[in-house]
Amino acid sequence: MFVGLYGGQGEGREAGGFGQGAVTPGSAWTWLAPGPEILGGKSDRMLAEGHVYRLAVTWYRSGELISGSNAALKLAAMRSRLMLRETPTIMLILTAEERATHPAERSIRAFARSAGPLDRWVDRIGAGG
Repeated sequence: MFVGLYGGQGEGREAGGFGQGAVTPGSAWTWLAPGPEILGGKSDRMLAEGHVYRLAVTWYRSGELISGSNAALKLAAMRSRLMLRETPTIMLILTAEERATHPAERSIRAFARSAGPLDRWVDRIGAGG
């Protein structure tokens, strides 16, 4: 699990910007393909060291938005700027290693299900609770 908290969205501080997310430039991980839709999140299949496969699912929470869509996040950020308010944004990434006996998608779904409603869970993380 990775959590990133952004006080607001703007040039150089964008949760959905280049280099942000599950596959960062210069890391050992390479992007392979999009993954399955999981609870509205954007998922990516990744590979490291030629044999370690992972699935990573990303969500953004900004105001009422909870989505894996970078476009939806950008629209929410524009709406906040037009209303002259800074809206904090949380980026949540859940990731699991792909194993023959325990698929990554099943692990991520089970974890997310046990956390309860995703929007409320992410809000609690952002509030420090």
